[in-house]
Amino acid sequence: MRAWMGMAAVAGAAVLAVWMWPAEERSPLAASPGEPASAPWGEPKPPAATAAVASAPAASAPPRVAASARSQGLWPPGMGSEGFAPHIQRNIEAGLPENLDLAFRQLSLCHKPQVLDELSDSARTQQWGGPAVAKFALERFAASKRACQTVTPEMLAQRKAIAERLVAAHWPGAVRDYEYALDRPPGQRWAPEVAVQLADWHRAAAQRGDETSWSRLAQFGILYGLDKVESRAWGDLVLRCQPEGLRESRGDVRRTPFHHRETDPMMVKAFAARGRVPLPEDPKVVAAAQALSASWPCPPTQP
Repeated sequence: MRAWMGMAAVAGAAVLAVWMWPAEERSPLAASPGEPASAPWGEPKPPAATAAVASAPAASAPPRVAASARSQGLWPPGMGSEGFAPHIQRNIEAGLPENLDLAFRQLSLCHKPQVLDELSDSARTQQWGGPAVAKFALERFAASKRACQTVTPEMLAQRKAIAERLVAAHWPGAVRDYEYALDRPPGQRWAPEVAVQLADWHRAAAQRGDETSWSRLAQFGILYGLDKVESRAWGDLVLRCQPEGLRESRGDVRRTPFHHRETDPMMVKAFAARGRVPLPEDPKVVAAAQALSASWPCPPTQP
């Protein structure tokens, strides 16, 4: 029974993680970030942050990640009918990065409750992983929806401000979370000034060893206005400095092998299924990226 529940917990967590990822990251069948989009999207004035120099990443001490933050789940122990609201408020008032991170994740769970209905319908009709897994997922989705009912629109509106505070605190993954808080509509690209700011923030975070930002620059650099050489150079830096790949999440021991988009087996398979052949890589771009990457030091390893 414990084994079944463990599988169910993993399945439920994986589905919620997929829901929270942007569309371009969910599937190799999603539109390529390189394809033109309909219109730019972004905030008129992103909060100020120190710009990073793309040509020379400087290694620095990795931020300390509290053990409690790594192990704390979304569900407060013993939470009852009060739902998420008072727990989120206490985390916001505590003000520590690990508390703000937890508050952001809880608010993100409640941000789009209709998605919980969609996931419930999918679990019910497709019987994810068998009856036991589907039953666990349905119960968790229903409980999440109930717990989110106490969260007010005013609380949900704090997601962006919380993410800004986490960026300022150099919290791992905070720049990506700030992106999520902006709620860019699918198919639209960032406004140029927002793309520049996000690129600077991701560069600075990657230089500190933030593997989330590092991965985004390597895989989705074009979203932030990076040219092909720099984006590929970040990927080359992964291959040189983290040959086993990047961690799947903060504090995790599991690592996912990195592949450039052009050679990623999943991408190649997806293109083949659609009758498309990826364009061959430009040798000049490959050589320039390798040279640029070789001039950068390896970022420090995060705890």
